[in-house]
Amino acid sequence: MKRNIHILVCIILLAFEAGAQDLRETDDKYQDAIKALLDRKTDTETYEKLYEACDTYRNTLATSPKDSPIYSHSREKLLNSFSLLGEAAVYFTEENDEERTFKFAKAFVDITMMDGIYSEDIVSRQGYAQFPFFLADRANSDGKYEEAIMYYRLYLQTGDQEMCKDAYEQVTSCLYALKNYDETAGMAAIALKKYPGNHHIVNLGINSCLEGQLDDQLQPFLDLAWTLEPGKKELRKLQAELYERQQDYGKALETFQGHHQDYPDSVYKACHLGANYYNLGVQLYDEAALMPTEGDAKQAEDQARQYFGKAIPYLGNVVAMNSLNPNFVLALAQCHNMLGDYASLERENKSLKNLKARTVRKGDKPSLLKNYNCWETAIDRYLLADASDVDVDVPQARKPGSNADTYAIIFGNENYRHVGKVSYAHNDANSFAEYCRKLLGIPEKNIRLQKDATKNEMERYLGGIAERARMQPGKLNFIIYYAGHGLPDVEHGTSYLVPSDADSNIGDCYSLSELYDHLDKAEARSITIFLDACFSGASRNGGSVLDDRFFYVSDQGTNAKGKTVSFCAASGKETALPYNEQLHGLFTYVLLKNLKETKGDITLGELADTLQTEVDKLAFDLKNKHQRPQTNASSSISDSWRDMKLP
Repeated sequence: MKRNIHILVCIILLAFEAGAQDLRETDDKYQDAIKALLDRKTDTETYEKLYEACDTYRNTLATSPKDSPIYSHSREKLLNSFSLLGEAAVYFTEENDEERTFKFAKAFVDITMMDGIYSEDIVSRQGYAQFPFFLADRANSDGKYEEAIMYYRLYLQTGDQEMCKDAYEQVTSCLYALKNYDETAGMAAIALKKYPGNHHIVNLGINSCLEGQLDDQLQPFLDLAWTLEPGKKELRKLQAELYERQQDYGKALETFQGHHQDYPDSVYKACHLGANYYNLGVQLYDEAALMPTEGDAKQAEDQARQYFGKAIPYLGNVVAMNSLNPNFVLALAQCHNMLGDYASLERENKSLKNLKARTVRKGDKPSLLKNYNCWETAIDRYLLADASDVDVDVPQARKPGSNADTYAIIFGNENYRHVGKVSYAHNDANSFAEYCRKLLGIPEKNIRLQKDATKNEMERYLGGIAERARMQPGKLNFIIYYAGHGLPDVEHGTSYLVPSDADSNIGDCYSLSELYDHLDKAEARSITIFLDACFSGASRNGGSVLDDRFFYVSDQGTNAKGKTVSFCAASGKETALPYNEQLHGLFTYVLLKNLKETKGDITLGELADTLQTEVDKLAFDLKNKHQRPQTNASSSISDSWRDMKLP
């Protein structure tokens, strides 16, 4: 035992001797640099010697025991000389040497932040504040937000006022970019106490609360925004929707009614006025049941019925626009039930049965309408025995709205003006959008869902990708989903997506090669495409899409470009089949099934292999046909796409 201790002591002593030897060599460099600087020899070689010496002292200080001689030695040298690194940064600024300016400024500031060096006296010295702010701005522009936050906060500790407002704003922006919504809201609140008129920080506070679902922190930001931009339409909308989430339907209704000119004759207006009148009726009806006196209870019930009556025309307006929404059909049925209009109740119950949603019996107690999405359809909710298993219990794999850097553009072209229908394309699109929301955590505002899209609508949505990516180069992800007809073009050897308004002219269609060319110009982080369509000219339901000139050609000219990986439902000679038992396209069903089972934790390579195997097997079992999905990856990511995952 004594022998082991003796060996350990010898090792420690040898280590200290080695460290001391390194320091002696460092001291020589240090003394050479100091002597040259005293002789006013300011040049790159001298400053580089100083940098090397200080870097060694810094590493020694960080790794040595505080009671050791080499720690004390290194600390003394740094205290005596670190400010020279700042002078070097100024020197290289004058020399227009940007990289050395950054290098020396960073060394200077990082040393001042070290345990054993840092003091309030140092950071409050005149001229010091410009260095951490410079480093923070550099890190921010490079997308290194955590590092930027550290330096901005150090700047704020200096007490400097010149760039204080910018520092608060940038710390808040960096926290938001990191999706730390709780911290963003907290920092925005602190910053606004000092700068209450800063529109940008107010907006960051509002957006962080919306993205992070921080309703308990949202109201102060809205109040401040009202003072800065009184009467702004968007603020009234946010305020009313906050009241709705807080179940203060009276205030929500008052807000919408007081500013009805913002939404004249809109479905949005009808949706929210109808929902709030209805929910007020439900609340009052529930309260009546708890009232101690019969007279008060009857009065409350009568008032509740008045609210149900006022809700009916608005709810009816929404249902007329979208008869497939079970939420609003159910609320409308409950209104008729409460008013004793059983003929109208029977009519709405018939609609609910067709939607495979629960119906309302005479005398049923009404329930609150909580889902205000007036464009939602029955495929998302309330489907019972006949529902596809991929549409039930979609996993909430990520925090809602957390995937703010990803956008989804979704088309479900089911009904065509001049060609045959594509069965279940609406269901496909609705379900894929639900997976984007729940499984991938994409915010609702980042999802563009368009059913029966015309060529102009497809061009508008797809054409905006490059412009949006340009504003945040290399940071945004895009997912494109299409369910509908596809066509080949014999003459040019290319493939097309078919808009809902396409006639027998190929010029009415949307070229895949043009889409890939457009995406090649987008400065996106990643682009993933899913096409539940075939390009043989065959319809999902059988028969041909247009006329006889459209038949199989190779996919020449439609190779993915840029950062794009594209999944297509079938090879060029095959049909993309429906899966009638599951109310989906066969390709989409298998895609969603695998995303559900893996909760999205699957590489694109694994997904490609699984789709090719499972889709073909299922097609052969069901239809005695082959359907082999194809994957098309850009050559620029040919070595890496298989290891990528959906963003």
